Amino acid sequence: MEQVEKKLSVLENTVGNLNDGTKIINELNLLIKKVVVDSVNSANETESIDERIQLLVAGFQSILNVCTEFASNFEKEKYTLQTKISVLEEIIDEYITNEDHDLTEE
Repeated sequence: MEQVEKKLSVLENTVGNLNDGTKIINELNLLIKKVVVDSVNSANETESIDERIQLLVAGFQSILNVCTEFASNFEKEKYTLQTKISVLEEIIDEYITNEDHDLTEE
């Protein structure tokens, strides 16, 4: 049972880290900065105004894609961790109930 409790503790810490707003903002900030820098650099490499506009619009779309993907992955990871925590809590509750039941029978 000790292993289950340790695993539960690790998962709870992971959820805590996942919900760390500063960490989330920093990760998203780095992803967006990379897209912006790449888009601007690409746009600056061409003389064509039309091509620059196209590259910058594509950069905006990439930013939206990054944000959407980041949010989706975040929600999936959080749901998975919460599901694992729920299962382990059920196992612990059943173990405690069975232990209590065994004690009352003696």
